[in-house]
Amino acid sequence: MDRHAVLVVDDDQSMRDLLRTSLEGQGFAVQCAGDAEVALEALGADQFDLVLLDLALPGAYGLEVIRRLRQRRPAGRPAIVVVSGIHASYLSAIRACGADDVVLKPFDLDDLLARVRACLAARTQVG
Repeated sequence: MDRHAVLVVDDDQSMRDLLRTSLEGQGFAVQCAGDAEVALEALGADQFDLVLLDLALPGAYGLEVIRRLRQRRPAGRPAIVVVSGIHASYLSAIRACGADDVVLKPFDLDDLLARVRACLAARTQVG
């Protein structure tokens, strides 16, 4: 089986480190970005199987990153949004922008890893 590549986008260095370590421990190749500009540049290389994205980013709101991702590959790469402090009614708006899943902070790391694997498995079955 090929090693899946994940782009982790979060402005919090400790969160990026935690996610990198956890995902790499599960066999994923991981690249990190701390802001929207770096994330969009990395996405331009089209080398990721999944994007794990915090909405609150310097440089642009995370939903703009998802919109641009979907413009480039509408049915391609899964995106999981990680967010804190939002109203439940906003979750549908996040999904409408193209997110495959939404995880609320604070999250259970095992649950997040299971969601990553589920998104990748679903896309593999479709594609």
